[in-house]
Amino acid sequence: MFDHLWKKTVIFTLSAALMLSATTGVYAVPEEESDTDDSEAEEVAIIDEEGFPIIRGEMGITIDVETGEILYAKNIDKKAYPASTSKIITGLLFAENSDKEDVLSYTENALAQPSYSLNTDYGPIPLGYEMTGKSAMEALLIYSANDVAAMVGDHVAGDGESFVQMINDRFDEMGLENTSFTNASGTHDEDHYTTAYELSVITREALSNPWVEEVLLTESVVIPTPRGTVPWENARRKVANGDPVLVKTGYTPAAGRCLVAIYERDGRKIAGIVLNSEYNHGDTMVFEDMDRIMDWSFDEAERTPYFEAGDRVDTLEVEYRPLRFFGPVHTAEVPVTIQEEVLYFENDINEEEIHVAVELKDVSPFSMDPEEPVGTASIQEREAKESYAVYPEVSRGDILSNHIGLYIGTGLGGLIGLVALAGLIGFIIRFNGRLRKKRRQYPRF
Repeated sequence: MFDHLWKKTVIFTLSAALMLSATTGVYAVPEEESDTDDSEAEEVAIIDEEGFPIIRGEMGITIDVETGEILYAKNIDKKAYPASTSKIITGLLFAENSDKEDVLSYTENALAQPSYSLNTDYGPIPLGYEMTGKSAMEALLIYSANDVAAMVGDHVAGDGESFVQMINDRFDEMGLENTSFTNASGTHDEDHYTTAYELSVITREALSNPWVEEVLLTESVVIPTPRGTVPWENARRKVANGDPVLVKTGYTPAAGRCLVAIYERDGRKIAGIVLNSEYNHGDTMVFEDMDRIMDWSFDEAERTPYFEAGDRVDTLEVEYRPLRFFGPVHTAEVPVTIQEEVLYFENDINEEEIHVAVELKDVSPFSMDPEEPVGTASIQEREAKESYAVYPEVSRGDILSNHIGLYIGTGLGGLIGLVALAGLIGFIIRFNGRLRKKRRQYPRF
């Protein structure tokens, strides 16, 4: 009996201890729970202290397609690997040199390409297998097939090396100094690189091509292979945008997750680039990055004044003679102003690179009028450029008023001279009159 009672007591004591322990674990330190909540709030912050969106990508940019103005910038000139976003230049050259009805043949160069590849993923594909231009463009841009990129290069230029030369020649035409490709697909190579900014230049040109645009707007495609068809959905479904959007993805371990895009809202187009972002299980992070900088660019980014109306932008030096055609030469420094507000997007790149160039006419101070322009001020932010008329801050009268003493002295001197001349003329007339009178009084014989 005692033993049984003792066992119950022990069991009760242990149960109570366990309950107390469990209770302590949940409720003992509410301050730590608050700290955890604060930490979680910080982890999901999407705007930094300066008001710019926070992204996981190491590099990112948004740029107005029409004006070339940079709205958002993060490491935009840093070297990066573009991975399969490289295929947009392959698609552009293909579109410019082929058509949908062309027939392409599967080559050894295509066969040698790694996954993503129709051959490695859904093959084998035999040499000589034929594909239409339409199917090849869809496999290139929607499925992102490396072997099709190689096949396109061989079709357009004859071989892979010649096609890569075509690509890099096109980059030279675009004025790109920090981009060089070694292949048509974006498979990793230390010498295959670009920057976020220069990839935005490529993106705007490539995605403006009608055929490339048409394919990237397609929701899904069906790609033929020798073993059957491969249905594939466009990655654009992963962005949260109700209006037209064009995207091309890329990934290698060295490049990270990459995305290029053009969003359109209310008739305005913005190009976006995110490079070296994270590749999570659901593949959402790079798309969240893109949505974040695009939403901010459309809805939050605002131009701020660089010049207010009436601000001075330069000084015009004018040489002139106050007496117009004779006398000493004087120099006047005329302030030049801009008569309208000049706006720009305030970010580190624009702050560092904005440049003002003023071109002034050869203007006479005798015709100077604050209502008439005397030149132009060109405001340039990398590739975005706008020109504004500039005006003198003073008029002809303001300049000439500095010489009132000279004009008064010259006027008085002139008046005295005229009086003296009149007196001299009067004297001569009187003298001649007396002389004639004497001659009449004393004629010669």
